[in-house]
Amino acid sequence: MVYTAFSIGMTEQIWSTVEPWRVVAVAAVSAALLAAVLAPLGQVVAPPGSFNNELGHPWTVLRATEDTDYLILEMSARHPGNIAALATIAPPQIAVVLNVGTAHLGEFGSREAIAATKAELPQAVPASGVVVLNADDAAVAALDDHRRHTPAFVLGALVQAG
Repeated sequence: MVYTAFSIGMTEQIWSTVEPWRVVAVAAVSAALLAAVLAPLGQVVAPPGSFNNELGHPWTVLRATEDTDYLILEMSARHPGNIAALATIAPPQIAVVLNVGTAHLGEFGSREAIAATKAELPQAVPASGVVVLNADDAAVAALDDHRRHTPAFVLGALVQAG
């Protein structure tokens, strides 16, 4: 199984050097929702279901063709370093992080450890890319410190009922 994952990853790494599309990597964001938002702008390839790990991620990338305008990739993590590793397969030009939740608390032990792992996504975006962060989640807003001279949109709408 390890060799299969490595082979798929290497195949994609070679293919990604000729990519004509924009890679949009998301963490804690629904790829299906983002695909629906981008669909009016062009051809979109997004992962079916939860194809967001070391096997599903390259499989999704290999579904893209020269007609693809946007390749949306979900970045999952079970351990620190997982997001950084996935980002080497198809380096994102755009990264979107909306929340740091507690769904993976069992694997990481703390919300801070989850946030540190999600910080790998803004770090993977080149200076020519864009990072989109949710300012309404303090842990996500703090990820702004982790981008590498990349333009960022830190969006939020603190709505209070009174």
